[in-house]
Amino acid sequence: MSTTWSGPWDYESTTMSTLLPSAASFLAEVATDGDQPLVEPVKPDAGKQTPAVCLLCDMTQAEAHRILYILEVVVIPAISIVGLFGNLSSIAVLARQGLKRSSNILLMAVSFSDSITLVGISNILKIWRTHFKTRVSYEDARALYIVNVIQTVCLEVGYPMTVLVTVLITLERVIAVYLPLKFPIIVRPLRTKVALLCCLLPAILKGVTGALFLEFSYNKKKEIPRLKRSEFYKTHQGLYDNLTIVWDYSLGFIPVITVCLGCIAIGIKVSLAASKRQKMLSSSAGVKPGTPKAPAHKNRTTLTLLAVCIQFTLTLGIGFLVETLYPDETTWISYIVRYRITYVLYTINCSSNFIIYVALNKNFRETYVSILLPWRKETKGKKTGEPDIG
Repeated sequence: MSTTWSGPWDYESTTMSTLLPSAASFLAEVATDGDQPLVEPVKPDAGKQTPAVCLLCDMTQAEAHRILYILEVVVIPAISIVGLFGNLSSIAVLARQGLKRSSNILLMAVSFSDSITLVGISNILKIWRTHFKTRVSYEDARALYIVNVIQTVCLEVGYPMTVLVTVLITLERVIAVYLPLKFPIIVRPLRTKVALLCCLLPAILKGVTGALFLEFSYNKKKEIPRLKRSEFYKTHQGLYDNLTIVWDYSLGFIPVITVCLGCIAIGIKVSLAASKRQKMLSSSAGVKPGTPKAPAHKNRTTLTLLAVCIQFTLTLGIGFLVETLYPDETTWISYIVRYRITYVLYTINCSSNFIIYVALNKNFRETYVSILLPWRKETKGKKTGEPDIG
């Protein structure tokens, strides 16, 4: 998921989009151009006759807005609401189980960051400005702007935390499967908390700079709020340009590659260990009939966290690659694929971890049921000392 300080619409707050300024301008213009495609004449070369270039001619504005309405008003908010419920449920379960284990601390952190990201990903001001634009008073316009600032900060703080915490989860599991004897010495709860604090600092920096990028203005004639680039941005544009490069690599290319390679490394190690264990159990030499298998919950933490990393790669990773590598053409399809279909993938990434926990972790399910149905007796798994998320 790439990052820049200019969204695809002139009134949009800072987002993950990387639309070029020229594309931002023609998308803003076409919003008032009716159903006719926008045609931009090309400056002719000396002695040559150059035809006009048709922008956004692949579909009418009405068709494009119908697709955008489905994605921005229905799909993304619906997934976000379900994801918020799941993340809050995860936080409740993990709080009940305690945060004495590094794995639980990391899962709690990713649940918080996913929740914050989901609060900000469906920008109310942008949705209103795109699909429900009506005249509003100055006070209401100001209120919309305040909500926009809150959502911007949530998005700009939550997304970096989600990415960086997933990287920490990957590294923690790599150490667990390749250095199991040294794992308790290397990975400790206090060190995990310090690492999370280090991840929080750049996220806060991104949130602050994102909030300072735009400022509020009010069009008295049309009675609508407008967002314009702030004086702070104009004064520090070089800083924003440099930060854009830093964010694109530190929150895009590097994390995606790290998590992908980590998933492969963990998967190979887990497969080899499972194959070796199976051979030992099936071998007639040295194994007495009826020898019990290793407790299944010993690998449950690794499988759960590995599933989180794989889900990250298949959603946010693919979305980032599409947004980065998909041709940046002046067409509606290019805009919808690069900046709305990818947003659906990002939203799924922040919404699906709860499903993974419930599907793969028996103790998580039992704790969740005990929260929903507190009158039920404690389960056997808890009595036998089964570890928290593992």
